[in-house]
Amino acid sequence: MQTYAATLADVLAAADRVRDLAHRTPVVTCATLDRLAGRRVYLKCENLQKTGSFKYRGATNAVRHLPDD
Repeated sequence: MQTYAATLADVLAAADRVRDLAHRTPVVTCATLDRLAGRRVYLKCENLQKTGSFKYRGATNAVRHLPDD
């Protein structure tokens, strides 16, 4: 069994922290990538965030996770 850096509880807590600030962005597929990979590939369009950056969710989560002091 693999050990992961983040647990499901960590992911759900992070989602709660950014929910009111981050846009819900679409998930799309690409037939060319599917064919090249030999399986279905899903792409999360985080470039459609308010800032145009895929780092928005992670940065927002990190800041909101800091202690108040």
